[in-house]
Amino acid sequence: MTERFRYRITTQSRVSAAATGEILHHTPMHEVLPGATVRGALAALWWLGADNRGEDEQQFTELFDTQFAVSQAVPVQDGTDREHDTHLNSASMFFCKYPKPDKDCGKFLLDLAAVVAGGGAPAAVSCSFCGGTAKTDPGWKRGYAAARTTRTKLEPNGTAADGNLFRRESMPKGLRLEGVLWAPAGVQQWIDGAHLRVGGKRSVMGAATIQLERDPQPDATEPGERTALRLCSPAIVVDRWGAASLSESDWLAELSRVSGDQLVSVRAWTRSERVTGWHMRSALPKPADWALAAGSTIVVEGLTPDGWSRLVHGIGLRTFEGYGQLEILPPQQMPQDESEPEQEPIEVAFDVLVAAIGRTPVSAVLRSAQGALREIRAARQKKYVSPEPTIAKQKKNRWFTELPVAAKSALSDLFDSDLLDEANFLDQFDRLINRLAKQERQK
Repeated sequence: MTERFRYRITTQSRVSAAATGEILHHTPMHEVLPGATVRGALAALWWLGADNRGEDEQQFTELFDTQFAVSQAVPVQDGTDREHDTHLNSASMFFCKYPKPDKDCGKFLLDLAAVVAGGGAPAAVSCSFCGGTAKTDPGWKRGYAAARTTRTKLEPNGTAADGNLFRRESMPKGLRLEGVLWAPAGVQQWIDGAHLRVGGKRSVMGAATIQLERDPQPDATEPGERTALRLCSPAIVVDRWGAASLSESDWLAELSRVSGDQLVSVRAWTRSERVTGWHMRSALPKPADWALAAGSTIVVEGLTPDGWSRLVHGIGLRTFEGYGQLEILPPQQMPQDESEPEQEPIEVAFDVLVAAIGRTPVSAVLRSAQGALREIRAARQKKYVSPEPTIAKQKKNRWFTELPVAAKSALSDLFDSDLLDEANFLDQFDRLINRLAKQERQK
C-alpha cells in the first residue's frame, strides 16, 4: 500500500540540476530540484543496494513504475523568518513595478486568481500604496545565493584554450530542500539517512543526504464555491489526440477527468515552458514536451473535497516524476486604494474656495473671482506699484461682499498667494471653472 512521506535533502556539496543544455558556454539550473531529478537519484540508490537485498529488475520496475512518485524539492531556510525563502509567483500575481522608498509599496501583493475565487471581479491593477503601475513576474524565485563554477578547456599540453570558458550554476553546500514522496512503507528502510548523488556533474557535485518521515496529513485547504488552483510544477496536458496542449479547455478537461467533478472554468492565467530531462541509466535524453509552467493558475467552480483529494497526486503525464502538482490559493479581497492622489497647489486652493462658497451656482461666483484675480495679477506685475488698492477695490464689489465669511477668507488668501505669479495660473483656474460648470449642468 502506498503511503505519503515528507523528505528533506541537505546538500553536502554544490548541486546542479540543469534547466537546459549548455547555452553560449553557460548552463543554467532549476530554481528548485525537479521531482524527476530526485527520483533518478533514488533509483540510483536502489540499484546500489540491490545486491544486498537480492532485488532484481522486475522488482525495480514494479516499484518505480507503479508505486513510486516524487514531488519537486523546494529550498527552505532555517528559522521562522520565511520572508527570503524560495517562493512561487503566480501568473496572476501583481506587485508594484516602481516601488517608492517613502511608500510601503513592498507590501503590495495582489493575486487576481485569489480575488476571483473570493467572488471579486478583477479590475485594472495598480499599487494600492502609490497608485503606480503593477506588473507580474511568474515562476519560482530563488531565496538563496546560487554558486557559479567556471572552468576551461585544456589544450593537449595542459594550457587553457582560448575562448573556451564554461560556467555552470549550482545550489550551494548546506542548503535544505523539502518535498513529498508517495511509496510503499518499506522504502523508508533504505532511503532514510542515505547519501545521494543528485543532478549533473556527479563526479565533483551533487553529494547530499536525505531524511524520510511519514506525513499522512496533506494540506488542510478545502475547495470552496470557487477555487483557485495553481500549478507548483509544470503540467504536461494532452489534447484528445494525445499531443501536448497549452489550451485552457484541455487543462480544464484534465482537471475534470482526474477529479471526477464536472468543473467550469471562470478564468485562467497561463504561461508555458519546454520540459525535458536526462535518463541516467540509459544515458539518453528524455523526450521534450511543452507544458503549462509552474505558477499558471485557473479558477474553477464545482470542485468537491473528494475531487481535490484526487488532484493532490497531480495531473497530466509523468506525475510520478513530480509533474502536474497543484495547490489551492486562499481567497483574497481587492485591497482598498491607500494612495493619496497628488493635487497641484492650484487644485487645492480651488477646492478650498469651492467648499467655502457653498451655494450654487458656484461657477458663476468663480467667474467674478477670475476677473478679480486677473486685475490683481496685472497690478502685481507692475514695478514700484502696490497691488493693495486693486485688492481693496475688488473686496468692495457686491459679489465679494455677499460671500460667506469662510469664502472671503479663502479668496483673500488667494489674492495674496504666490500662485498668482505662475505663468499658467489663469489658464488652469479657467479650466477648473469649466469642469465645475459642466458638473453643475449634469446635475
